[in-house]
Amino acid sequence: MANQKLILDYIYENEIKHAEKVYMTQPTGGGNTLDYTWKQTLDESRRMATHLLSLGYEPGSKIAICSKNCAHFIMAELAIWMAGHTTIGLYATMNAKSAKYVLEHAEAKLIFVG
Repeated sequence: MANQKLILDYIYENEIKHAEKVYMTQPTGGGNTLDYTWKQTLDESRRMATHLLSLGYEPGSKIAICSKNCAHFIMAELAIWMAGHTTIGLYATMNAKSAKYVLEHAEAKLIFVG
């Protein structure tokens, strides 16, 4: 496994190769959209990762995300990986009982809510 690339390796390569190309387009309502380039996406993700690191969680800690499929979901997931943690995904439609079970069972340290 030492020679295999991680998803983040491919992400970093694309940031270098395609910095100014649009990576994601987020609908914002009323027919409007907001584009995120590779550079903008990784900049935002690094800022979130820096904050996660400042919290002092052990490497590999579980960080949850509860969000619809959107640009910031991807950025939060990248940030979690960049900070050396593991993502726990919660469906935005999940009921409270199920979410509580998953969060407790996974021993999630933090949750991003979108």
